[in-house]
Amino acid sequence: MQEIEVFGIEAFSERHSTTYFYSSDLKTHLESHRFIHAPHRHSTYVAVLFTQGSGIHQVDFESFEVKPGSIFLLRPGQVHCWNLSEDADGFIFFHTGEFYNQIFQYRNLEVYPFFQSKSGKPVLFLSEYETLKICHLFSQIDKEFHDSKSDTPHKIGLLVDLIYIELSRLYTTEAEQKQIHNLSYDKLLILQKLIDENFKFKKLPGLYAEMMHISTRHLSRICQETVGKTTQSLIYERVFLEAKRLLVHIEIPISVVSEKLGFADHSYFIRQFKKQTGVSPKAFQQRIKTGIWK
Repeated sequence: MQEIEVFGIEAFSERHSTTYFYSSDLKTHLESHRFIHAPHRHSTYVAVLFTQGSGIHQVDFESFEVKPGSIFLLRPGQVHCWNLSEDADGFIFFHTGEFYNQIFQYRNLEVYPFFQSKSGKPVLFLSEYETLKICHLFSQIDKEFHDSKSDTPHKIGLLVDLIYIELSRLYTTEAEQKQIHNLSYDKLLILQKLIDENFKFKKLPGLYAEMMHISTRHLSRICQETVGKTTQSLIYERVFLEAKRLLVHIEIPISVVSEKLGFADHSYFIRQFKKQTGVSPKAFQQRIKTGIWK
């Protein structure tokens, strides 16, 4: 059975003993790790800044343009691959959640909008000035990582957090920043976390409302006010994103995907998949086989 590879930091840090952080200029990274051109996942958080080159970066079945100033921020588990021009360059770093949490014990990575499971796109397009500013921080991180001086992890952590702060200011509008501190938005984040943990076997809005100690109607109102979607839509978005991820295993039977996602009725799974994505699971697998990631 063909599997989607999941890479941890140990797959990239051949010359370093660290298992919590990795950094490289992008050209060296791409030349040294040819295996990453196929669809794959990371068990870590990933940040990639492009300073030159062009191409397409596909993240969880959406295609995004690569150009100078594009920066991608991925959460653990997202499936991605890319098709880049020969002159592609920039910087990349990975880190575990534990690395960040040990340095910033009173703050969580999910405070940043690009790491919130259903908030917007995994890419920002920076201006020339913004690119130079962020590139300088990436360069400092890369130098610190390869120099391995005393207090290197702490300094790297501070620089990483500074990048995230700068990018979150660019990522969100003033109105969205206010919403982030809204009580309803906080509850939405709780719901998203619960869905991520339970979506395989809990697909009814009422079950999540019960876990959050609020009424189903109240939960529905929160979802409509914050993202303009129903609770059921958010649940099914997560379910069928995972279905797509599983279907990338080209040889896995659709019945097995259905079972893994908690559907006792395979025909119901097929109907719902087509309703959510516009194509049948079989047609989706055929698209993947021909290299069409949509």
